[in-house]
Amino acid sequence: QNSTIDTLVFWDDFTKLSSIGGTSTLPDGNLSSSPAARHNWGDNSATGFGNRRFIDTYVYGDSTIVTSAAIIGPNDTPVERDYGDAPDTGAATPDITNYTTTESQGGPSHIIVPELSIGTAPDADDGTQQNTDADADDASGSDEGAITFGALSLSDSDYILSNIAVTNTTSDPAYLTGWIDFDQSGTFDNDELATATVAAGETTATLEWSGTATNPIPADVVSGTTYARFRYGSVSGLGPTGGTIDGEVEDYQITIDAPAPSLKLAKRMTALNRGLTGEQLFDTSFVDTGTANDDDNAVNWPGSPPVAVTIGSGTVESYIAGIVDGSSSGVSVSPGDEIEYTISFLSDGDVAAQDVLICDRIPANTTFVSDAFNGSTHAGPGTGPRGILLNFNSVEVALTNADDGDEIADTGANDGVGGYYFPAGVDPSTAFPGITVNCGGTNDNGAIVVDVSDVPFATGEGTPANSYGFVRFRAVVD
Repeated sequence: QNSTIDTLVFWDDFTKLSSIGGTSTLPDGNLSSSPAARHNWGDNSATGFGNRRFIDTYVYGDSTIVTSAAIIGPNDTPVERDYGDAPDTGAATPDITNYTTTESQGGPSHIIVPELSIGTAPDADDGTQQNTDADADDASGSDEGAITFGALSLSDSDYILSNIAVTNTTSDPAYLTGWIDFDQSGTFDNDELATATVAAGETTATLEWSGTATNPIPADVVSGTTYARFRYGSVSGLGPTGGTIDGEVEDYQITIDAPAPSLKLAKRMTALNRGLTGEQLFDTSFVDTGTANDDDNAVNWPGSPPVAVTIGSGTVESYIAGIVDGSSSGVSVSPGDEIEYTISFLSDGDVAAQDVLICDRIPANTTFVSDAFNGSTHAGPGTGPRGILLNFNSVEVALTNADDGDEIADTGANDGVGGYYFPAGVDPSTAFPGITVNCGGTNDNGAIVVDVSDVPFATGEGTPANSYGFVRFRAVVD
């Protein structure tokens, strides 16, 4: 500018200098700041000019006598920015395919600085990248992946993302904000956010959606594909859109699962010759099979605490008594011996297990004992032999081997509970139109099937009483 007493100083302000008070040392020397005037040029706000850089001009002295416009020299330095990449169609109405992401729509942007990042340093992009996988801005290799998402279900009341890798080599706190679009509305709402403060030098952060953190998962959560957005930088209280002076933004596609049923099964040999000559009972024997957290380790089996096993190692839930096989347990089995098998079941999912059919093939070199439980309490009016015992919903009854009316009341809306025996070569699916019964292999030596209808999911150990039970049958060694 042309003035008799004023001095103009200008420079690229990507160091975030925002105000000057008193006497300040600037690139052009010591200047008085009173009075002063300042004018900002370029994109230093959410609604800036969009050139991804900004220039500040400072006028010192009496700004009222400026007589001509300032001339900006060609020394402005480009500033690289990071943008989100969730899908953005540019439509006016947000939805699951249309988030506010790109620069033209006012999406989130961060000036890239080495001191602040989520995981690895972000790669710069031009604010146009978006796609349905939310990975469009990975121009030079993925700069995302610092966040590992555990399973998220419609039935969950809380959700925690822990050990999120962050960098903060400044001397001040930084702030991480995350949103999950739980209702698939295409917007990241205030009731969908979680926040964390990252102290200088910290390398991990945790975001939590829970009642204890005063921001529970919203009640309008919907299952299916949705998106999450994370913003990190030195400015607190960032919203899901608009620009900021430093840090990083990451978008992710995630899945919220519908509640799923889960039926846990544990099969054991519970007796040899029960009630007969040479009886050996395994009601106080316990075998922990497989690895930790297998079906026989589920905490919702009735009975607590777990029992230290007498055969094998580890612990097993006390409801699951018996041995796995005779040879590893030091039990000798001879032709004519009668082996008792017990299959315990537990509904341990998020919702009831519906239309449950439990099938087991008769072991090779044995013959199904069709009348093993004729002397037990009968389930109903069936008149045939009873080779299957069912313990379910606090009732223990003997079932006939055919669909002949020996059912007990079911626990859902189906036709009741019943037992079936299928001779070798007969496909059990023939008795259940439209259903493929999976018995784990071909029925080459006979198979039993028990229809236990609907089994409510367990909410605690042995709760409710109809969330668990067992099926039992016997076979004679040939």
